[in-house]
Amino acid sequence: MKSALSVTLVASLLLTSLAAAAEPQNISRSPLSNWSRVRSIVAGARINAVYVGRRQERQHFISATDEAMTVLTPDRLPRAARETLIRIAETQPGFFTATKWAEFTDGLVHVTPDGIYVKRQRVAALEDIVTTVERGDVEEVSREIRVRRPLPRAPMLGTDPIAETTAIGGSVAGTMLLFGTCGESCPTWAYLAAIIGPIVAGVAILAKHHDRATEIVYRAP
Repeated sequence: MKSALSVTLVASLLLTSLAAAAEPQNISRSPLSNWSRVRSIVAGARINAVYVGRRQERQHFISATDEAMTVLTPDRLPRAARETLIRIAETQPGFFTATKWAEFTDGLVHVTPDGIYVKRQRVAALEDIVTTVERGDVEEVSREIRVRRPLPRAPMLGTDPIAETTAIGGSVAGTMLLFGTCGESCPTWAYLAAIIGPIVAGVAILAKHHDRATEIVYRAP
């Protein structure tokens, strides 16, 4: 029993190290006042832009010129329409800034300059979810990026209570339950499974919540 609890303690300390290593990062690079960095954002990428004194979350980049930036804010739309518009932004961003008539149909979703339709019902005007902001009104632009986690160091405390509770509580409870069932006659592999299983679940939670970082792309001079 002592050896099983010792392994549980070591496993919980390992998860704590992993939790701290997975702490979200804020990344910024200079010179941030270079507007060309905004123009290099990939069409359809999720961004956060602050403009005209406001912050609107969950935008998607469409395009930018030397004078302005165009973004998509589709979150208030039905799911099918939202997914279609993001797909257009990714594959045909010029659709939103074209001066000629254009139509796009994807299943039950139909998009034209007159509006966005789902099952032939108009759910929004195109200008409701596409915004062009003058460069002088843009205060900051950031985007989500994936980052490679550093190797675990030796922090004192972890950063994800949900993951730690899942792993430590599960390991201890599983070990105690197993010991109460068959005592020291239980095979070693059974104890290992009771300990490692919750650890894997905890790491999965960490991977789900801490796999991205925020990069500041532009900040007005």
